[in-house]
Amino acid sequence: MVNKNQKSIFKIALIPAAVALFAGCADRSTVSESTSNGVAYDGYLVGATVCADLNRNKVCDAGEPSTTTGAGGKFTLNLTGAATTAPLVLQANDKTVDAGDDPTAITGDAVDTDLVYSAPAGSKAVSALSTLIQNLAEQEQANGANATTALAAAVAKLKTQLGITGNSVDLLNDDIVAKKSASGASNEDKILAARLHLVNQAVTAKIKTVAATAKSSFGSESNSTILNATLSTVVNAVQAIFNEVVTLTGDSSATLAAVQAANAKNVVSNTVAKVTVQVTSAIITAQKAIDTAVNSGSTAGTTIPPVNVGTGGTGATGGSQQ
Repeated sequence: MVNKNQKSIFKIALIPAAVALFAGCADRSTVSESTSNGVAYDGYLVGATVCADLNRNKVCDAGEPSTTTGAGGKFTLNLTGAATTAPLVLQANDKTVDAGDDPTAITGDAVDTDLVYSAPAGSKAVSALSTLIQNLAEQEQANGANATTALAAAVAKLKTQLGITGNSVDLLNDDIVAKKSASGASNEDKILAARLHLVNQAVTAKIKTVAATAKSSFGSESNSTILNATLSTVVNAVQAIFNEVVTLTGDSSATLAAVQAANAKNVVSNTVAKVTVQVTSAIITAQKAIDTAVNSGSTAGTTIPPVNVGTGGTGATGGSQQ
């Protein structure tokens, strides 16, 4: 479980309200309806707000369909019209707690009110990993891909970084926390789920540290540019984060019991210290072009430049915290 100080993400509007990513083209003569049932986790997040982000600003605004997560991070959203194709946003508040792996608990560690996750429309799991997929999909669509193609490319890219083959894990729909001990899952799938849960927690913590450093370096840029650039940077470190988690949980020969017994807090803190990335001026420039394209519906004509991912930190004894 990641503690309160590790769980902060800037709670800001990433993209202006005019953005229409994944909005689709609904038939005005027919009002579509759907019920979105899902789960929110770093550990299970209880008491958080989940909404359909109608204006695509990564904030749960008044008037947007919303609900509150209960035990096991579970939520249900009743959606109609444009809300059925809107991305999901999770926003913590002063009552939000991380209940760890217990699907029945409604108490746990306090969560910083800065914590914000997002997920593509229709997702059943809202997490740090779904947030990175949403970011990647926005990059793809800003460069000309349609919504369906953009989302497929985003999922494929993150799965490749995580070494996931086939359909053993669905990052947008599976309850990874539950899958660690699911009766119908193979030992191999349980080990992967346990490691993905640790990766999710490490990504949450890494976003916080990278964003704080970027804000210090590029203070004249908007908060939305800083955080979008942070997400675009951190997603390129996911493979290194996953590899470090594997190393710290026994490599390829590890047993299920050994992986499940790993001290999550130590694995996450050591991984965050070891894997280093930082937002550069080139990334800021590219991100601003992408954000402009997203806002205007035009084509950005640029991509995020290569990100230098370092693995030379010294874990618990020191090293860069970026």
